[in-house]
Amino acid sequence: MADAEAEPEPEPEPAGEMTAEDVVALVTAMGADQWKNATDHCTEDGVFNPPGSPPMPMGALSGMMEPFRGAFPDWTSAVHGATKNEDGTWEVLTQQLMGAMKADLAAMGPFPPVALADAPEVMKTELKWPVEVGTYTIVDGKISVGAYGGDTRDVEGVEVSEEVTALWNKKGDQSDCGFGALYLMLGADLTPPPEPIDSASGISHTTTSEVRKTLATETEFSRQQRITLVGSMMPLTMRSWNSPVAAL
Repeated sequence: MADAEAEPEPEPEPAGEMTAEDVVALVTAMGADQWKNATDHCTEDGVFNPPGSPPMPMGALSGMMEPFRGAFPDWTSAVHGATKNEDGTWEVLTQQLMGAMKADLAAMGPFPPVALADAPEVMKTELKWPVEVGTYTIVDGKISVGAYGGDTRDVEGVEVSEEVTALWNKKGDQSDCGFGALYLMLGADLTPPPEPIDSASGISHTTTSEVRKTLATETEFSRQQRITLVGSMMPLTMRSWNSPVAAL
């Protein structure tokens, strides 16, 4: 009797092709130590687009985290999976585990300082952010773009703080996502602008091309200037019109 035909062996990944495990490891490394060395894992022109905020160089993300490293010393990032999209980008599920606030939070750009004594008690608990859905473009093993639009996903076995999900992205303009959500929970007074931002401003939150286009229009500011103006990452609907970063 003839032997049964053997099952074909799965084709190996092409040489140099990123696997889901590789992407998880890369994004985890970028977020380690509160993004302190994020640029080590990104392309030279890498940009990051938090929910509700304009895109910024990766170095700006690392720099703006400095006040939080003191106020939230236990803040870590978790990566709960990666899936390759048909266009070659990656869908990456990330979660911010803030831990408890343990010290005063210094001012950052137009964001006001928040004293530990004035912070709501909930901020002194182990807060766990929702699992966010990000879109990443990876070039030669490094992150070129990381973009978020406020979308979240339930992941089996992953705990999320109800206090955060109760306010996350409820306004529809992403001003209550990411850092906007954080400052709302801190009870900070973030006065909205008197008029809505023109939707034709070109600032978007999802695609690589839109992020690149936005950065290209900001030729009057060098990358180093954008890094020092860390307030430029403030959610657009929350910027103070008296702040110099409103001109961005």
